[in-house]
Amino acid sequence: MQNHITKVMDKPEEGFVVPVDIYFNLCNIASHFIEGQQEDAHEFLRYTINALQQACLSDSQYARTTFISQVFQGCLRSRVTCLNCTEASDTYDQFMDIQLDIRVHQFSRYNNIYLLYILACIRS
Repeated sequence: MQNHITKVMDKPEEGFVVPVDIYFNLCNIASHFIEGQQEDAHEFLRYTINALQQACLSDSQYARTTFISQVFQGCLRSRVTCLNCTEASDTYDQFMDIQLDIRVHQFSRYNNIYLLYILACIRS
């Protein structure tokens, strides 16, 4: 992972870097990942973030101070309000990523998500 990031940062003018090092080291990121096998992108992201966090820090006491935690970590507030007394109770849960349920019908203004992608590219 470090080799890949170094290549990306050293040569930004090339526009992209083929992630060969990542591909051939998938088993080091997650042992159950298999070359050529389709895997869940979110699961890959989670394993990658965890691996980067571990590489930055061995002492969990300082886990909130790493660059990785500053970029990816957040706190989700869940609020429940009592219907009887209207008292609110808050719960806070830390996360390193958050899943959003994006459904096709949310893009009903567009014929399909692919069209939305094309329009976004044209605008930029």
